[in-house]
Amino acid sequence: MIPYSSLHGYAVSSDDGSVADSQVMNTGGNEHTGTGREDTKLGLLDSIVNRDSVEDRRRITERLAYFNDKAPVSGARPLDGENGQPPWPVSSGIPEIPGRDFNDPALRSAMATAGCLIVRGYFDSREVAAYRDVIDRVMELTDSTEESRRHSQANPDVFQNPPSNLTDLLPEPKLGNARSFNRKGGSALCVESAGVCEHLLEFFERTGVREIVLNYLGEQPCLAARKWVLRRPKTPIGPDGWHQDGAFMGAGINSLNMWIPVSRCGGDSGAPSMDVVSKRLRHIVGADTGDGIFEWSVGEKSLAGVLADADIVTPQFEPGDVFFFDHFLIHRTQHADQFTAPRYAIETWFFGEKNFPANQVPLRW
Repeated sequence: MIPYSSLHGYAVSSDDGSVADSQVMNTGGNEHTGTGREDTKLGLLDSIVNRDSVEDRRRITERLAYFNDKAPVSGARPLDGENGQPPWPVSSGIPEIPGRDFNDPALRSAMATAGCLIVRGYFDSREVAAYRDVIDRVMELTDSTEESRRHSQANPDVFQNPPSNLTDLLPEPKLGNARSFNRKGGSALCVESAGVCEHLLEFFERTGVREIVLNYLGEQPCLAARKWVLRRPKTPIGPDGWHQDGAFMGAGINSLNMWIPVSRCGGDSGAPSMDVVSKRLRHIVGADTGDGIFEWSVGEKSLAGVLADADIVTPQFEPGDVFFFDHFLIHRTQHADQFTAPRYAIETWFFGEKNFPANQVPLRW
């Protein structure tokens, strides 16, 4: 685990895993560890299996239907006012802070300086680690044939229970293509399981995530069916995955991504972390340059231009950590010659309920 400052100040992780400390700002004391909830006593899988799958499906269907007659409306975004934000005390690497010290000013300062922030130990590590079994169940059903699904022990009525209007909002071949794209890379849409979706929303609510996102975005948050993903990437991992999510979601949206490592990754863990260009960008650099593997990729020429005054950092993560960034951050799944362990993660993109990417199928919180 990359260390963080034991003082009530800011810290920054560098590409060699070291940390520089500063006490320029004191972020206060928010604590979200040691939740001790009923899920831990009952067991996370049992807790989800015992949910009302019909009611969960109805609720997720309604969350999607809320946006049926709504179009995005541009408005003020946090990044539009970043020039007035106090900078993170250390200007290189990825800013990071202990969960007990995390608050809105820390998030705004880090985003304005580097476009991202690692919050160490925000969630209870045991509770987060239990989601590995959940991810396995969902992916077992989405990455299998119809015949094998019929004989699966993964409770298909729970872990393959998408909202009834998903096929209307993503008519074929869009839904099939989205599922195939995720399956090939080792991931699954969270909305494949209404129960997992509703359980996660409750988890986010009681751990303060909703308040964090609301305060940062400056408007009611929503999610998106195509950008709420359970991840267990397949190896080997190629070197050409550099991208900015805004290249296909739109540059003008109001966004904040919360990437939660569910297993230890990076460092000596044997599991892939994430390669990150720690630099605050406010524009799309990789679109229409012709040197990326996809039309929305950041190719070698574009990346070289950004790296003239920035570094590539590969953090080590533990379950319970959180990595925040928005749609301008350049990143990819860590590329290396060999990995020996799987990497589990939950990626949840939040958007403004008014300023959202319509092409990602918004979902009301």
